[in-house]
Amino acid sequence: MQTKCRAAYGAYINKIISDPDDSANNITGCNNKKFFGYIKSLRNDHCGISCLKQNGVAYSDSQSKAEVFNDHFSSVFTTEDTLSDDICLDSNQFPDISDIIVHTGGVVKILRELNEHKASGPDQLTARLLKEVANEIVPALALLFQATSGQASS
Repeated sequence: MQTKCRAAYGAYINKIISDPDDSANNITGCNNKKFFGYIKSLRNDHCGISCLKQNGVAYSDSQSKAEVFNDHFSSVFTTEDTLSDDICLDSNQFPDISDIIVHTGGVVKILRELNEHKASGPDQLTARLLKEVANEIVPALALLFQATSGQASS
């Protein structure tokens, strides 16, 4: 049985190296794509992470590799101490942002520049529909945008 398996394996390799049915082989004498695909399949480590060494010992199995990485990252990334006293988180340190004002002219401009060929959003309103009814819905949209920004206009 083992002899038959070896013979079948040898025949497979010979077929890969020179397939007489392939027209490219008639020129080069070798089927490069199949041959190098076979060579690539012989690689032992398919996950892409080679053996890792820690303290002079090489680790090749997945569990050991994960432990080596865990040890390394836990030694490099440490938890920070509590905030030191010299750091001041005073709210006056940063300037206030000015109020955002949404103008109807800006909303009209955005609606007119919508691309009609793009898909509609989760509300299923097409860009073509929004462009056509822009003048009618702009006041309501401007109020909605103003309210959602947290600065409701008076």
